[in-house]
Amino acid sequence: MRAAAAAIEERLGPIDVWVNNAMTTMFAFIDDIDAHEFERATRVTYLGAVWGTKVALERMLPRDRVTIVQVGSALAYRGIPLQAPYCGAKHAMKGFFESLRCELRHRRARCT
Repeated sequence: MRAAAAAIEERLGPIDVWVNNAMTTMFAFIDDIDAHEFERATRVTYLGAVWGTKVALERMLPRDRVTIVQVGSALAYRGIPLQAPYCGAKHAMKGFFESLRCELRHRRARCT
Protein backbone atom coordinates (compact mmCIF):
# COMPACT_ATOMS: atom_id res chain seq x y z
CA MET A 1 0.00 0.00 0.00
CA ARG A 2 2.91 2.32 0.69
CA ALA A 3 4.21 1.86 -2.85
CA ALA A 4 0.75 2.50 -4.33
CA ALA A 5 0.28 5.64 -2.22
CA ALA A 6 3.73 6.92 -3.20
CA ALA A 7 3.06 6.32 -6.91
CA ILE A 8 -0.30 8.08 -6.72
CA GLU A 9 1.16 11.10 -4.94
CA GLU A 10 4.08 11.25 -7.35
CA ARG A 11 1.73 11.31 -10.32
CA LEU A 12 -1.27 13.24 -8.97
CA GLY A 13 -0.08 15.13 -5.90
CA PRO A 14 -0.97 14.72 -2.24
CA ILE A 15 -3.79 12.34 -1.37
CA ASP A 16 -6.62 14.38 0.13
CA VAL A 17 -9.09 11.56 0.84
CA TRP A 18 -8.35 7.92 1.58
CA VAL A 19 -11.15 5.35 1.19
CA ASN A 20 -10.89 1.87 2.72
CA ASN A 21 -13.21 -0.57 0.98
CA ALA A 22 -12.00 -4.15 1.04
CA MET A 23 -13.91 -7.21 2.15
CA THR A 24 -14.23 -10.91 1.73
CA THR A 25 -16.56 -13.42 3.29
CA MET A 26 -18.11 -16.82 2.96
CA PHE A 27 -21.64 -18.00 3.65
CA ALA A 28 -21.51 -20.93 6.06
CA PHE A 29 -22.21 -22.08 9.58
CA ILE A 30 -19.35 -21.29 11.96
CA ASP A 31 -18.46 -24.94 12.47
CA ASP A 32 -18.14 -25.41 8.70
CA ILE A 33 -15.58 -22.57 8.30
CA ASP A 34 -11.96 -23.57 8.67
CA ALA A 35 -9.29 -21.45 10.35
CA HIS A 36 -7.77 -20.40 7.03
CA GLU A 37 -11.09 -18.93 5.86
CA PHE A 38 -11.56 -17.02 9.13
CA GLU A 39 -8.02 -15.67 8.89
CA ARG A 40 -8.49 -14.58 5.28
CA ALA A 41 -11.73 -12.73 6.05
CA THR A 42 -10.04 -10.99 9.00
CA ARG A 43 -6.88 -10.17 7.03
CA VAL A 44 -8.71 -8.68 4.06
CA THR A 45 -11.69 -7.01 5.75
CA TYR A 46 -10.22 -5.81 9.05
CA LEU A 47 -6.46 -5.69 8.64
CA GLY A 48 -6.78 -4.29 5.10
CA ALA A 49 -8.52 -1.26 6.62
CA VAL A 50 -5.96 -1.02 9.44
CA TRP A 51 -2.93 -1.12 7.13
CA GLY A 52 -4.59 1.25 4.66
CA THR A 53 -5.34 3.68 7.48
CA LYS A 54 -1.75 3.55 8.73
CA VAL A 55 -0.44 4.39 5.25
CA ALA A 56 -2.93 7.24 4.96
CA LEU A 57 -1.94 8.61 8.36
CA GLU A 58 1.77 8.52 7.45
CA ARG A 59 0.99 10.88 4.57
CA MET A 60 -1.81 12.98 6.05
CA LEU A 61 -0.72 13.66 9.64
CA PRO A 62 2.42 15.62 8.67
CA ARG A 63 0.15 17.90 6.59
CA ASP A 64 -2.35 18.08 9.50
CA ARG A 65 -5.21 17.12 7.18
CA VAL A 66 -6.77 13.73 7.76
CA THR A 67 -9.76 12.51 5.75
CA ILE A 68 -10.23 8.77 5.86
CA VAL A 69 -13.49 7.19 4.74
CA GLN A 70 -14.23 3.72 6.00
CA VAL A 71 -16.87 1.82 4.06
CA GLY A 72 -18.83 0.15 6.80
CA SER A 73 -21.77 -2.16 7.12
CA ALA A 74 -24.86 -2.53 9.27
CA LEU A 75 -23.23 -5.82 10.22
CA ALA A 76 -20.72 -3.87 12.30
CA TYR A 77 -23.65 -3.32 14.67
CA ARG A 78 -25.53 -6.60 14.38
CA GLY A 79 -24.29 -10.08 13.62
CA ILE A 80 -26.30 -12.34 11.35
CA PRO A 81 -26.26 -16.08 10.68
CA LEU A 82 -23.84 -17.54 8.14
CA GLN A 83 -21.65 -14.39 8.18
CA ALA A 84 -19.58 -14.74 11.37
CA PRO A 85 -16.14 -13.93 9.86
CA TYR A 86 -17.44 -10.84 8.06
CA CYS A 87 -19.51 -9.60 11.01
CA GLY A 88 -16.57 -10.11 13.36
CA ALA A 89 -14.22 -8.17 11.08
CA LYS A 90 -16.70 -5.31 10.69
CA HIS A 91 -17.19 -5.16 14.47
CA ALA A 92 -13.41 -4.97 14.85
CA MET A 93 -13.21 -2.16 12.29
CA LYS A 94 -15.84 -0.17 14.17
CA GLY A 95 -13.81 -0.42 17.38
CA PHE A 96 -10.57 0.43 15.60
CA PHE A 97 -12.02 3.56 14.01
CA GLU A 98 -13.67 4.72 17.24
CA SER A 99 -10.25 4.47 18.92
CA LEU A 100 -8.56 6.28 16.03
CA ARG A 101 -11.11 9.11 16.21
CA CYS A 102 -10.33 9.57 19.92
CA GLU A 103 -6.59 9.55 19.28
CA LEU A 104 -6.85 12.13 16.51
CA ARG A 105 -9.02 14.37 18.71
CA HIS A 106 -6.48 14.07 21.50
CA ARG A 107 -3.70 15.09 19.11
CA ARG A 108 -5.89 17.96 17.85
CA ALA A 109 -5.40 16.74 14.29
CA ARG A 110 -7.47 18.47 11.62
CA CYS A 111 -9.93 15.83 10.48
CA THR A 112 -12.98 15.91 8.28
